[in-house]
Amino acid sequence: MKQGIFLISLILAVVIIGSSITWLQEQSLPSAAKGEKAASGSSAISSPVPAEPGSMVPAADGCPKSGVKWKAYTAPNHEFAIQYPGTTHPEISLDTQTALLSRTIFQFVQPFQTDSNNGSLRFSVQISVWRNPRQITAEAWAKQNTNQQLISDARQIQVGTFDGYILRETNQIAWVVHLFVARSDRIYEVTYTDIASNDTLISDATAACWKATLGHMIDSFRLQ
Repeated sequence: MKQGIFLISLILAVVIIGSSITWLQEQSLPSAAKGEKAASGSSAISSPVPAEPGSMVPAADGCPKSGVKWKAYTAPNHEFAIQYPGTTHPEISLDTQTALLSRTIFQFVQPFQTDSNNGSLRFSVQISVWRNPRQITAEAWAKQNTNQQLISDARQIQVGTFDGYILRETNQIAWVVHLFVARSDRIYEVTYTDIASNDTLISDATAACWKATLGHMIDSFRLQ
């Protein structure tokens, strides 16, 4: 029963609520380029194709295997680039939060099975671009927009040539990783649920796989 409640709460915590999402065209990276950063203009972008709510193509189930092709995504305005596994695809949320300029989403699904329950954990990597008219630092922004009593492992980090700030925040259900990078009058935030820290529903091998996959995405994130 507790696992069922946990699953429902986790899904509610990570599902992205939005009125509509568009699906962008991507371009594959050779497997040999897996460790290289996503370069400017490395993915071909077509005009967004509107998708009816709930009609998005789901991500392939499970953690990407070692031989999966990695792809490069560059934002339409060439503000940032990131690599992602070919088991998912970029989507643009049309969320209208205050100060939110854009949000790009990569969705994932991880099936699980226990002695008493089975199902799927759904989560996503989100890249949000926020207005930062006062041009405060990434660290200051992070402290203003997270609950400091729920924070763990907060530290400064270098993202290319820009100063960033990374932390883990609990939502009382799971740990969520936030990476903030400040540039001029904008804040770039990369967020994902730390599924690798879940030792109840997934195996150690699966957790290690997700840790490597999500870590690679974070490491590949660059401002253009």
